Amino acid sequence: MIDIVKIAESDFEKLIPWIDSERELRQWAAHSLSYPINIEELSKSLKAADTVGFKAMWHDKMVGYADFARVNRKNGTATICRVLVPKEMRGMGIAFEMLRKMCSFAFEELGLRRIDLLVFDFNDSAIKVYKKLGFQQEGKMREWLQLDESENWDVIQMGLLKRDFVCEPKPSKDLG
Repeated sequence: MIDIVKIAESDFEKLIPWIDSERELRQWAAHSLSYPINIEELSKSLKAADTVGFKAMWHDKMVGYADFARVNRKNGTATICRVLVPKEMRGMGIAFEMLRKMCSFAFEELGLRRIDLLVFDFNDSAIKVYKKLGFQQEGKMREWLQLDESENWDVIQMGLLKRDFVCEPKPSKDLG
């Protein structure tokens, strides 16, 4: 069973090796962090008053990370900004379960009514997870991120209203 816990700075050393190229960093964090990632920069990105990061734990092992940014309790909204599962653990249902628990926390504990996110249009596995949770596509922004002079990436904007949230757990593959 996956549990989510607020991430601590002491966890960053486990997270940093999960990003092994600048291209992967751009897919995970766009241009919000520089490559290679360092603890100070990651820590600073999570110190904003409206940001909260979570780690996914399976037994005593950190198996995922995701964060909410722009948490606005007055308006009842937040944005899922970065979601990451180590390469060797992808395809096991970790992202779904981690995000399901985060959305449940946001709607039930924080009293939010809406969660949104941006996802690169080529990230089919992430889009599939978001749709299973009830997220709907709300738009597309063309050439949102310029990777280099010859490559631009489009993003899909997705949103989830509390009433559309699919909160039932799905069976996940054995984590071994």
